[in-house]
Amino acid sequence: MSAPSTKAIDLDHVRFRVPDLGAQSAFLSDFGFAVEHEGDRLIGVVGDGTPAYRAEAGDARFLGFGLRVPGEGDLDRLEASGAKRADDRGTRCAALRDPDGWEIRAVVRESASQDAGIARNEGGRFDRGTGRYAPPRGPAHIMRLGHIVLQVGDFQASSAFYQDTFGLLASDEVETPDGSTLIGAFLRCDRGPSPADHHSVFLMQSPDGKARFEHAAFEVRDIDSLMAGHEHLLEAKRDHAWGPPHPMAGNR
Repeated sequence: MSAPSTKAIDLDHVRFRVPDLGAQSAFLSDFGFAVEHEGDRLIGVVGDGTPAYRAEAGDARFLGFGLRVPGEGDLDRLEASGAKRADDRGTRCAALRDPDGWEIRAVVRESASQDAGIARNEGGRFDRGTGRYAPPRGPAHIMRLGHIVLQVGDFQASSAFYQDTFGLLASDEVETPDGSTLIGAFLRCDRGPSPADHHSVFLMQSPDGKARFEHAAFEVRDIDSLMAGHEHLLEAKRDHAWGPPHPMAGNR
């Protein structure tokens, strides 16, 4: 295997087309995003200032996602291998297509600092002291885009693309019941000695060979923010799918 073109260090954003920008704006606000409007585009901003969710008007469709890379040299190497330079809301990036045709953007972005949240007493630490602990009611405080899950048309081709182009590494793999064929992989960013999430991208072979977006997961500040956001969504009459317990797959 040749050296990857770059080593992605994190996810950056997801992009969609949606038929009703007004309805989607209301949902994003209930979910916890700071919502911005740019003409016929919708931007959902998370706690560190990243525009982590983007949508444009049109038939419902997943368009692609962004991976954060360390610097300008990474964009140069991707451009040399066929990526197109672009501007992502004033941020330098390079865009290319994965085997399923989704547009993947490599983005150079500096993140702002996060709100530290509410001081608490736990595990021998007494940051709160004797003060009152009252988690705020309302939407969750979203910190960042945590991971995305994709069904892909050709798992082997997609896995090779993300590992060879962006240096993603397999944390866990999924086999057919007889163990003969790999059909899925939890891929993490190669951050060297620095800690990394168990996975940023999970790829799974589509049963019918048609590529599909499964879901995107966003990290919130803490368990209290998760539960407050959950209650807020229920109060807003949003349809509940599952959770909040974490599924076993990839739970490391």
